[in-house]
Amino acid sequence: MDIADEIQRLSDLHQKGALTDSEFAAAKAAVLSAHTSGASPPTPTKTDESSLGEQPTPSAKDYQKELSVGCSILLLALCLVCGGFPWWSDVTYSEGERVGVIVKFSHKGVIWKSWEGEMQLGGVKPTEGGVVPNLWAFSLRRGEEEDLVQKVMAAQESGKRVKMRYRQALCWAPWRGFTGSYLKSVDVLGE
Repeated sequence: MDIADEIQRLSDLHQKGALTDSEFAAAKAAVLSAHTSGASPPTPTKTDESSLGEQPTPSAKDYQKELSVGCSILLLALCLVCGGFPWWSDVTYSEGERVGVIVKFSHKGVIWKSWEGEMQLGGVKPTEGGVVPNLWAFSLRRGEEEDLVQKVMAAQESGKRVKMRYRQALCWAPWRGFTGSYLKSVDVLGE
């Protein structure tokens, strides 16, 4: 390759961004000095013409493989969460008793209907806009509500204080009730 071709090749590499200004100047000086001394010119240190512009780019198959792996991981996580959800929603987080007056009790829901209620525990809770009654929301777990519905309705109609035993599930499940606090028994106080 003669000197003009070599300098043209270096110029092309410089214009394509394969050589910086200083690398181009150094390579050009080396070609000119090698031509005057008769030695062979050094090759540029950063890249050569054959690799220029042919940086490995991910193919459609690579993207498809990454997408497939990502979807598989997401699907597995979703199956683990959803598969364990019925179990988690049945695990008891806490159990206890509450005493108060039942102020609301209704059968509600669009897909899964359940009995939901609120009990006034007494006192008030401060909020930014003032104070609000201290209410506790509860549910009757679907399938376990037959005799409890009548007891809760009677207690609400009487306006008397009641003691409710409940259990709180680890996770809320809409097909079991909307609060996660499931009523176990109701006793009217003073009877």
